[in-house]
Amino acid sequence: MVHAACWAHARRYFVDAVKLNKQDAASVRIVALMDELFAIDARARDENIDDATRHTLRLQKAPLLLDKSRRTTKYTVDGGWGGRIGYFSLLAT
Repeated sequence: MVHAACWAHARRYFVDAVKLNKQDAASVRIVALMDELFAIDARARDENIDDATRHTLRLQKAPLLLDKSRRTTKYTVDGGWGGRIGYFSLLAT
């Protein structure tokens, strides 16, 4: 089971922002945080972890990453991100 749907779409907006401006530190941070979030499932997949253990792993690792992403986006809402931030904010809540 792979759950990346909306997160993958949200990530694209920030990857595009980084492509346009490699100095966009907030977008770079968000992409890195999303990569860490995806790495949780990648690890579970690589180690052939069952669904219950994967769920436990997510509960252990994801909240800290989600909190970091919320703090990053809190300070960048007025940074001209428009739809990117709105879409991401729905996922990070």
